[in-house]
Amino acid sequence: MKNGRDPGTGKQKYKCRDCKHETVKPNLSDVQPTKKLGISIHEIIKTHDVDELIKQGIKKFEKGTLLTESEFVDLSGLRGKNYRTTLDSPDMKQHKGRIDGVTYYGVPTDIEDLKTRYIMR
Repeated sequence: MKNGRDPGTGKQKYKCRDCKHETVKPNLSDVQPTKKLGISIHEIIKTHDVDELIKQGIKKFEKGTLLTESEFVDLSGLRGKNYRTTLDSPDMKQHKGRIDGVTYYGVPTDIEDLKTRYIMR
Protein backbone atom coordinates (compact mmCIF):
# COMPACT_ATOMS: atom_id res chain seq x y z
CA MET A 1 0.00 0.00 0.00
CA LYS A 2 1.29 3.48 -0.84
CA ASN A 3 2.43 5.67 2.01
CA GLY A 4 3.55 9.06 0.63
CA ARG A 5 7.00 10.02 -0.59
CA ASP A 6 10.38 9.47 1.03
CA PRO A 7 11.62 12.97 1.99
CA GLY A 8 15.29 12.07 1.36
CA THR A 9 14.98 10.70 -2.15
CA GLY A 10 11.55 11.86 -3.24
CA LYS A 11 10.64 8.30 -4.28
CA GLN A 12 7.32 6.65 -3.51
CA LYS A 13 7.34 4.73 -0.20
CA TYR A 14 5.43 1.50 0.36
CA LYS A 15 4.30 -0.27 3.53
CA CYS A 16 4.16 -4.03 3.80
CA ARG A 17 0.56 -5.18 4.42
CA ASP A 18 1.64 -7.86 6.86
CA CYS A 19 4.45 -6.38 8.96
CA LYS A 20 3.98 -2.64 8.13
CA HIS A 21 7.68 -2.40 7.18
CA GLU A 22 8.28 0.69 5.02
CA THR A 23 10.19 0.20 1.77
CA VAL A 24 11.03 2.37 -1.20
CA LYS A 25 9.98 1.11 -4.62
CA PRO A 26 13.13 0.51 -6.67
CA ASN A 27 13.73 2.75 -9.64
CA LEU A 28 14.63 0.61 -12.66
CA SER A 29 16.81 3.38 -14.12
CA ASP A 30 19.10 3.05 -11.08
CA VAL A 31 19.80 -0.63 -11.85
CA GLN A 32 23.31 -1.10 -13.17
CA PRO A 33 23.73 -3.24 -16.28
CA THR A 34 25.32 -6.60 -15.70
CA LYS A 35 29.07 -6.67 -16.06
CA LYS A 36 30.43 -8.26 -19.22
CA LEU A 37 32.18 -11.56 -18.68
CA GLY A 38 35.65 -12.08 -20.06
CA ILE A 39 38.01 -9.75 -21.90
CA SER A 40 38.33 -9.24 -25.62
CA ILE A 41 41.49 -9.94 -27.58
CA HIS A 42 41.71 -6.26 -28.54
CA GLU A 43 41.66 -5.22 -24.88
CA ILE A 44 44.46 -7.67 -24.08
CA ILE A 45 46.55 -6.42 -27.00
CA LYS A 46 45.89 -2.81 -26.00
CA THR A 47 47.14 -3.36 -22.45
CA HIS A 48 49.83 -6.06 -22.80
CA ASP A 49 51.38 -5.95 -26.29
CA VAL A 50 54.65 -4.00 -25.97
CA ASP A 51 54.67 -3.01 -29.66
CA GLU A 52 51.14 -1.62 -29.39
CA LEU A 53 51.97 0.26 -26.18
CA ILE A 54 55.00 1.85 -27.85
CA LYS A 55 52.92 2.87 -30.88
CA GLN A 56 50.40 4.53 -28.56
CA GLY A 57 53.25 6.30 -26.73
CA ILE A 58 54.72 7.56 -30.02
CA LYS A 59 51.35 9.07 -30.95
CA LYS A 60 51.55 11.18 -27.76
CA PHE A 61 54.82 12.88 -28.78
CA GLU A 62 54.62 16.66 -29.14
CA LYS A 63 56.75 18.58 -31.59
CA GLY A 64 59.53 20.47 -29.84
CA THR A 65 59.50 18.30 -26.70
CA LEU A 66 61.85 15.43 -25.93
CA LEU A 67 61.20 12.78 -23.29
CA THR A 68 63.83 10.87 -21.37
CA GLU A 69 63.63 7.11 -21.64
CA SER A 70 62.09 6.78 -18.20
CA GLU A 71 59.42 9.41 -19.03
CA PHE A 72 58.62 7.62 -22.29
CA VAL A 73 58.34 4.25 -20.54
CA ASP A 74 55.94 5.74 -17.98
CA LEU A 75 53.92 7.58 -20.67
CA SER A 76 53.55 4.42 -22.73
CA GLY A 77 52.65 2.20 -19.78
CA LEU A 78 55.65 -0.06 -20.32
CA ARG A 79 56.87 -0.10 -16.72
CA GLY A 80 57.24 -3.71 -15.59
CA LYS A 81 57.11 -5.19 -19.08
CA ASN A 82 59.93 -6.58 -21.22
CA TYR A 83 60.34 -3.52 -23.47
CA ARG A 84 64.14 -3.29 -23.94
CA THR A 85 64.39 -5.30 -27.19
CA THR A 86 61.60 -3.29 -28.80
CA LEU A 87 63.09 0.06 -27.80
CA ASP A 88 66.49 -1.03 -29.15
CA SER A 89 65.04 -2.18 -32.51
CA PRO A 90 65.96 -0.34 -35.74
CA ASP A 91 62.36 0.86 -36.11
CA MET A 92 62.80 3.09 -33.05
CA LYS A 93 66.06 4.64 -34.28
CA GLN A 94 64.24 7.57 -35.89
CA HIS A 95 62.52 8.41 -32.58
CA LYS A 96 65.53 8.30 -30.26
CA GLY A 97 68.93 9.86 -29.70
CA ARG A 98 71.50 10.36 -26.94
CA ILE A 99 72.87 13.51 -25.36
CA ASP A 100 75.54 13.19 -22.65
CA GLY A 101 74.67 9.54 -22.04
CA VAL A 102 70.92 10.18 -21.64
CA THR A 103 68.54 8.65 -24.19
CA TYR A 104 65.75 10.92 -25.41
CA TYR A 105 62.65 10.13 -27.46
CA GLY A 106 60.66 12.51 -29.61
CA VAL A 107 59.26 13.42 -33.01
CA PRO A 108 61.59 12.20 -35.80
CA THR A 109 62.05 15.73 -37.23
CA ASP A 110 63.24 17.07 -33.86
CA ILE A 111 65.64 14.14 -33.39
CA GLU A 112 67.01 14.53 -36.93
CA ASP A 113 67.45 18.30 -36.45
CA LEU A 114 69.51 17.77 -33.28
CA LYS A 115 71.56 15.05 -34.98
CA THR A 116 72.38 17.31 -37.96
CA ARG A 117 73.56 19.98 -35.51
CA TYR A 118 75.81 17.34 -33.88
CA ILE A 119 74.14 17.91 -30.51
CA MET A 120 72.64 14.45 -30.40
CA ARG A 121 74.10 11.08 -31.40
